[in-house]
Amino acid sequence: MKKSYTFGKNYDLTNDFTYVYSPAARSHTVFDLEENCIVNRKNTALDGQEYPYDYVSIVTKEKVCGVRAATVCDFEDFGAPLIVFSNDLKDVNGEKYYGEHFEVVAYEDGINIWYIVPGEEAGTVKPKLIAEAHFPVAAGKPVKLTVTVQGKTLKAEMLGKELSVCHDRLPETFHIGITACENVNRFYSFEIEEA
Repeated sequence: MKKSYTFGKNYDLTNDFTYVYSPAARSHTVFDLEENCIVNRKNTALDGQEYPYDYVSIVTKEKVCGVRAATVCDFEDFGAPLIVFSNDLKDVNGEKYYGEHFEVVAYEDGINIWYIVPGEEAGTVKPKLIAEAHFPVAAGKPVKLTVTVQGKTLKAEMLGKELSVCHDRLPETFHIGITACENVNRFYSFEIEEA
């Protein structure tokens, strides 16, 4: 099984993906479609906040297991385009939200991996950094972020660097996708194959 998605103006994301939001998301927007990618935007309603950008996330409608997923992405100035996966999606008033989930983040200083659960207070999360690798990542230059999930092991690769971690909460089956976070992020493609 291998599925490849190339994003752009003529691609309907809702054919293959569903929008899901963090419990801490401050807006419920969708990706903008550009000629050869999808992108989130600055949100003027969030001016004055630390990150006045829309958090936008999609995952596969179907669950997968034992996969390698990759996205070609970039960010403006600084950013946090990421691959996300979860077996814990909650339906609240017609919107889907993440419960327990994992994020593998590309950012200006390398890669980091997070295990995230909803916080005790509504609208909050409790993120736990479980692995990180530091190396420079240039803004505005597309990079390929690859994530492999097999059993209780999670491996990330980008720009010839690798990072691996074991975690007992890694789910056997899950929805997997991409998230734009913290700044303007662009995604050009996404692919999934059996690992």
